[in-house]
Parts: sequence; C-alpha cells; structure tokens
Amino acid sequence: MIKTLTPEQQAQLPLYAEKWIKIGLSTAPADRETAEEGIRMAYRVVQLAPPHIVWGASPIALLKQIRERTQQEQGKNVRNTV
Repeated sequence: MIKTLTPEQQAQLPLYAEKWIKIGLSTAPADRETAEEGIRMAYRVVQLAPPHIVWGASPIALLKQIRERTQQEQGKNVRNTV
C-alpha cells in the first residue's frame, strides 16, 4: 500500500484533479457499452447477480420512463387478476 507520494507525484496531483473534475462535469454522451461492462464486472467481483441497467436521456426522462413502465406493469397485473 502506498503511504507517501514522491515530490514528482505530488506535483502531478493538480493535473489529475483537473482531469477527473472535467470528466465528472462532462455532459458528453456516455459510452454505454463500456459502462455496462464495468458495472457487470464489479458485480462479478463481489459475486452478485448483475443488475438490470436502464438508460435515459436525462434524470427526469429516466424517472418518467420508469414511472410509465411501472404503471404498465401494474395495469398488466390488474388485468391478469380480473
């Protein structure tokens, strides 16, 4: 485990911070295939079943999509029990 950084490594910290802040604030489209594989890989490492991944155009659009899907499923359940 690394406990200290060299002066050269410390000098690089602002560059790495800038890089990752830029990535974190990016509004560019996601590389969905790579993201999904990373998620599945993380679940495999901890020996969990992979989640069902749902993508949306925006957080609000995703909430609407999930709400509509839930309402459709509820409607199917009601029709199946009548």
